[in-house]
Amino acid sequence: MFGLDQEIASLASTKPLVALAVALLLGLRHPLDPDHLAAVGAMAKDSRRRSGLIGLSWGAGHATTVIALGVPVVLWAAVMPEGLHQGIEALIGVVIFALGLRLLIRHGRGEMHQHPHRPPQRLREAYAVGVVHGAGGSAAIGLLIIAAIPDHGVALAGLLVFSISTALATCAVAAGLGRSLRTVPSGAMGGVVCAFGLWYLAAAAVGAPYPF
Repeated sequence: MFGLDQEIASLASTKPLVALAVALLLGLRHPLDPDHLAAVGAMAKDSRRRSGLIGLSWGAGHATTVIALGVPVVLWAAVMPEGLHQGIEALIGVVIFALGLRLLIRHGRGEMHQHPHRPPQRLREAYAVGVVHGAGGSAAIGLLIIAAIPDHGVALAGLLVFSISTALATCAVAAGLGRSLRTVPSGAMGGVVCAFGLWYLAAAAVGAPYPF
């Protein structure tokens, strides 16, 4: 998805409203990254409302990390060490694989029926997964684009707009995924998510650039 991000970034200007509009567009596009779709889809196989809440929780966790990392980037041009970034990408692969593996295990045990007493636990889990994702993937590209805004106040506002729009867009995407994926066999979905997680982990292990 980097190409689309770059196209959006090309619209940037020093005018505050334009800069904030670019941040908004980046945030609305961000949930469509394949690693985000894989993670959220593995957790949001539920009703539209519950899936939307899971997406919103993921977005809140993502926003927490993006803001925590983004403020130093904007104010002091801080840069995450390459080794740490590669490690986080590897962790994202592990998390995605684990989510897929859990689907496979639950499917094998016949545990895919609804658990109405578990929503708070699932929301906390989605938040934690979002925290991890906020430090990797194309979020780094969004941060660099926002940090390039010369006015720090506008850049910080753009960071907030990016974070909030990502959370709201993920909520909408998750609601759609939850409704659509309820008819997909959990075993098949778990296998696909596991395969994607392993592929993502392998790419991170060899230091390949984020491939989308």
